[in-house]
Amino acid sequence: MSSIVGSVQSAATVIERVGGQSNDFSAIVKVIRKLAEKTTTSAEQIKRMIDAVQQSSVEAVSDIRRVVNQVQVISENSRNAQAAMEDIRSHAQKTRSIRATSPMRSESSRLPAR
Repeated sequence: MSSIVGSVQSAATVIERVGGQSNDFSAIVKVIRKLAEKTTTSAEQIKRMIDAVQQSSVEAVSDIRRVVNQVQVISENSRNAQAAMEDIRSHAQKTRSIRATSPMRSESSRLPAR
């Protein structure tokens, strides 16, 4: 974009030299220079917009990575909790099984408390 602006400005300078003091050439040079200024301003605005979009994209990717990491931690915690619950369930079943097969414990549990 800046090379186009440079070319337009160079063309304006050449037209100015060739045309000398002619009003027609002078008017053309003014229009070309004004066009070059508008093009420069527009190019700068576009660059700022592109920079803002790029920055937003970088931030979005960073946020997504952070969320993915949090989901992985939550998933790992969930698996650990599930394993712990399975251990508790298994121990509870073993305890019930021991109580059910042990005659001493069964009889002592029926005795009145002192």
